[in-house]
Amino acid sequence: MGGHRLIIFGVLATLLLGGLAYGLVAVDRPSQSARVTIAQRDDGMLSVRYRFAQPQHALLLSTLPENYRARLWSVATEGFSISQKGVIRPDDNRQFNEIEIHARPDENRLNKDYQPFAPYGDQGQLIYTGHFWPKLANGQRMKTLFDVLPANNGAVVGLGRAAPELRSWQSPNAHPAFLYLGPQKPIETSEFIAVIDPNTPQWIVDEFNHIASVGLETLAAMFEAEPTQKPDLFISVKLDSNDGQLSYAGDALPGQIQITLEGGGWQNPTDKGREIFAHSTLHEAVHLWQTSARPLNDKVPGWIHEGAADAITAEVLVAAGWWDGDAFAQDEARAQRECTARLYYGPVAIAAKRGDYRALYACGQVIAQAISRAEGTSTAAFWKAFVAKSGDNAGYDEDLFYALVAERTGDVDFTNTIRRFVRTPYANPEKAIGDLFAAASAVNG
Repeated sequence: MGGHRLIIFGVLATLLLGGLAYGLVAVDRPSQSARVTIAQRDDGMLSVRYRFAQPQHALLLSTLPENYRARLWSVATEGFSISQKGVIRPDDNRQFNEIEIHARPDENRLNKDYQPFAPYGDQGQLIYTGHFWPKLANGQRMKTLFDVLPANNGAVVGLGRAAPELRSWQSPNAHPAFLYLGPQKPIETSEFIAVIDPNTPQWIVDEFNHIASVGLETLAAMFEAEPTQKPDLFISVKLDSNDGQLSYAGDALPGQIQITLEGGGWQNPTDKGREIFAHSTLHEAVHLWQTSARPLNDKVPGWIHEGAADAITAEVLVAAGWWDGDAFAQDEARAQRECTARLYYGPVAIAAKRGDYRALYACGQVIAQAISRAEGTSTAAFWKAFVAKSGDNAGYDEDLFYALVAERTGDVDFTNTIRRFVRTPYANPEKAIGDLFAAASAVNG
C-alpha cells in the first residue's frame, strides 16, 4: 500500500491530497526465495540483478501505472521482454534463475504511489524497495535478501542507520522501505536521522529541525511511547521555478518520512509556507506511531488513519504551543465544512473508488472529532489504545475499529451512528454531520 500526501498551493491556494497508506501486517513468507542486487550507476540509472533459488517463468513485481516499466526500464539479459503491464518474461517461455534490468527514474512523480526511485539532491537517489521486490503469482512478496551498492564511495541511509553498503539485507517485518544512496552525510540527533537535499533553503532546514524535534517529543508524550525505531526523515527539493507555487508531497512508511518540496514559493519564508510545512510534516510524523498498528488487508479504509492523523496533528500543534484554542476550533470547523462538501459526491465508504481522497482526510477527521467528543478524551488517546488493540489482534480492520469505539464509549448506538455515517449517501450532509455530533454529545452528556 502506498503512502502519499500531496499539497499544492498556488495563487488560488488549491489543495490536493493523495491517499497515504502503509504496511499490511506481516505474513509468513513462502518457501521460494530471491537475492536482489541494486547497484547505483554513474549515469543516474540503477542496475538491478535478480537471482532466484528456484527457476521462474516470469519476473513479477508490484503494480505500477501501465507502461511505466516498459517505458523506463530495459532488460540487460538477452531474450527477455517487458510487457505493457510491466511483467518481464523470456521471449521463448523458458525458465530462468537470473535476470538483470536497468532502470531510469521518471521525471514526474507518480500519482498516489511511491516512486521506484528518484533523484535526491546532488548525485543521490531515493529508492523504494517495494517496487523492486519480486512477487509470487498469488501476490505475496518472495522471501528476499537485498544487496544495495552506492556509486562513488557513497553511503546507504535507511531505517536508522548509515552504511557504506548493504549486504544480505532483509527489510524489517518483511516490509518495503526507503533507502537513500549517495554522497550526502546524514544529520543524526537523538530523535531522528535525516538526509536533507543540499539545495534546501536554510529556513526550511531550521523549521524542519524544530518541528521534528518538538513534534516527535510531543507525540512520544501523547502516545507514552517512542517510535519503534529512530525515524528516517528525508527531504528533497525542486525549486527552480518562479511560479510562487508551494507543493508539498509526503510519503510515510513504518519508521520513515519522505518529503518533496516543489515550486518557487519555497525559496523564501512566508506565513503560508510555514503553515503548510508545519502541518504537513507533523501529519507525516503522526504516521510513525500509527504504523505500529498494521491493517490486516488492503481493504481497510484510509479514512481511519488519515483523518485521525489530521486530528492528532491539530492536538500536537496545541500541545506544542503553536496553536491556541481558537486555531484548533477553526481547524475543526474547516474539516466539517470540507467533509460536508465532499459528501455531496457520495459516501465516505466509496470515496477512494471515486478518487475523492480529500474525503478520507476531512471526513475521517470529523469522525475522529466525534469519537473524541463522545469519549471526552483526545484522538491521540484513542489511537494509543487502538495501537495496543491492533497488536493484541495481530492487525486491524474496520470491525476492530468499531469494536474499540463501542468499548471505549460504552455506547453501541453511537458506534452504529458512525457506521451509517460512513456508508450512507446524504442529500443533506450538513445535517448528517450535525446528527453525528449530537449523538456524540449524548454519549458524554
